[in-house]
Amino acid sequence: RTLRLTGTEFELLRCLAESPGEVVPKEQLAHDVLGRRHMPYDRSIDTHVSNVRRKLTEAGLDNPTIQSQRGVGYLLLVDEQGT
Repeated sequence: RTLRLTGTEFELLRCLAESPGEVVPKEQLAHDVLGRRHMPYDRSIDTHVSNVRRKLTEAGLDNPTIQSQRGVGYLLLVDEQGT
């Protein structure tokens, strides 16, 4: 399936995919994806994650799942069959 992502969305998904099942802190995502420090009350990573989740759902993909770890960051969950 084709999944149309912006460059930022692709980089976000790539960063999460490099550590499947592990929480990636927002600070690391902001640095690696946006090229800047994560600031208090900055919701840009949250917005990009929301957009990626929506696009995955629209493409009919319920896996992988991006799960939030409140106050820490995000992790990518993939079932063992990869479906």
